[in-house]
Amino acid sequence: MNILIVDDSPDTRLLFQTELGKHGYAYRMASNGNEALEVLAGEPVDLALVDIMMPGMTGLSLFQHIKERHPDVAVVFITAVDDLNIAVARLKDGAYDYVVKPVARKRLRQVVEEALDRRKAILGENQHRKLLAERTAHQAKELEARSREVVSLNRMFQADLTEKLTRSEAEYLKVQTSREKQLQWRVISLQESARKSISEYLQSHVLSKLLALEGRLEEYQELVSSNPEKASTLLGEIKAGLHMLQEHDIGRAARELYPSIVEVGLVPALKSIQGRFHESLLVELDISAEVEGRERHDMRLFPEEFKMGVYRIVEEALENVVKHARVETARVALYNQGDGYISLDITDEGRGFEAGKVASVSGLLSMKEYAGALGGSCQIASAPGRGTRVHVTLPAPGNTEAYRTPGLEDGLRA
Repeated sequence: MNILIVDDSPDTRLLFQTELGKHGYAYRMASNGNEALEVLAGEPVDLALVDIMMPGMTGLSLFQHIKERHPDVAVVFITAVDDLNIAVARLKDGAYDYVVKPVARKRLRQVVEEALDRRKAILGENQHRKLLAERTAHQAKELEARSREVVSLNRMFQADLTEKLTRSEAEYLKVQTSREKQLQWRVISLQESARKSISEYLQSHVLSKLLALEGRLEEYQELVSSNPEKASTLLGEIKAGLHMLQEHDIGRAARELYPSIVEVGLVPALKSIQGRFHESLLVELDISAEVEGRERHDMRLFPEEFKMGVYRIVEEALENVVKHARVETARVALYNQGDGYISLDITDEGRGFEAGKVASVSGLLSMKEYAGALGGSCQIASAPGRGTRVHVTLPAPGNTEAYRTPGLEDGLRA
């Protein structure tokens, strides 16, 4: 980390230089604003410690310049007691923190560490938002292109119908069209179910936590001038809360929208599920050497819609285990069944249930919908006190006609 020390006092610069150097930080020094601008223009700076009152260009003017031209640089003000209100006011404008002269060494280290940690979190969040926006824009373009293709094909198809179909062919088409509409409604149902789940999660978890953190930030602002030490402790708690919100809550919502790990491969995607559930459930993963070896040899072996469907089925089944089975371990097995099909089993030895009485539960229905949309089947066997087995049979690569249906991939992406 590269730190820029800007102060017209040689004694202050020497103190900061000694303390920061002792703890392994790289640093540059400037005695006024103009020297600081030269450093900023010539090399990367992570954190600037800026004295508010300097002859010539003041620290406040330098702060505005940094905000406009070097927004990734964190700024901490060095202030005298008389200028404390100015420093506190600048926190609302984007400054990270302040230290009061004479500066205690412990306070200096604490402020520097917290400012660098906060800067790292903000830069990471900004990068995540940028990548998410780029991915969303790319997917929107793909969807638009596919929609145009579907419209064009439909027009050609309708024109061909008018010219060529006999009455018997028309009757056959009527049956096929009915089947296609049923599949479309199944895809729409999966989309809406996923959207509803994410919306409820954002409302009940993420929004409530953000509101709570907002209240704590207001408390922090009130304490900054009256009790800086308590305010600093509170800021650390707020940062920890934001980190947890970003890593756990927002990360979960992002995965539910689209688990990008499926692009890497089916096997890595299933292994990632082990990590997701590690706090609440031990997931024993049993992938046959044949399946894993074939995918390692050909990373495009499984179509993306196939990988997404398997991921969603396993995810839903394990969620049900956590919620209802009252068991510590579940097993996921993926193997080649033969005859052009692959089998997926999710089993647990939990309390089970009477399958006939809960057949309409949304979690069970969604697993069956995903399997059906992929041209396969999903059977659920369970009994009170005897555990549960979800057995899914899906067409393997080479038998792709069973699940390559127009519009299916978009539905599974939702």
